[in-house]
Amino acid sequence: MKESSKETIIKSLRSSLMDKAECEPEPSETEQYFDLPDDDLPIVFAQQFTKAGGTLYYCANEEEVGLRLSHVCSQYSSTAMICSSDSLTGFVKNLVQGDVRTVRPGEAPKVGIVACEALLAWNGTVAVTAMQGLGTTLEAMPPVTVLVAFTSQVTTDWQAALANMEQMYGACPDEVAVL
Repeated sequence: MKESSKETIIKSLRSSLMDKAECEPEPSETEQYFDLPDDDLPIVFAQQFTKAGGTLYYCANEEEVGLRLSHVCSQYSSTAMICSSDSLTGFVKNLVQGDVRTVRPGEAPKVGIVACEALLAWNGTVAVTAMQGLGTTLEAMPPVTVLVAFTSQVTTDWQAALANMEQMYGACPDEVAVL
């Protein structure tokens, strides 16, 4: 019997999270970061992100995202789901019941929900920009930050991430931060 794509992805993530491979050194500008098919980049990102201390929850659909967000907020005794932008607030409101709103200037939420621009596979980092609302609404990252991202946002390296941002916005955003 053939495995479903969800089972294949989950199996790959589990096995990759169990591996404790050493971090790859940063290659020179002339070297390629990875010689992998694009399908493997989410697995490489998951390995590097968790190795760096991040917690990764793979959700196969929007219902699972809503359940995970609700669980994280209740786990940290947060009564509200505070989002970094209006567009993210609209997305989250479609997934969960309860108090979902955009962060107010000066507010310091316990749990913040933010979107990202890119997931960099080579070192497991996340690129965020002011274009996602972070530069104008969050004065500091909350103690618990939930990043909503999609596997389509995984890139090999900074060059690919910046090229994607330039294509999306017409120019590279002024403020890019790495988490």
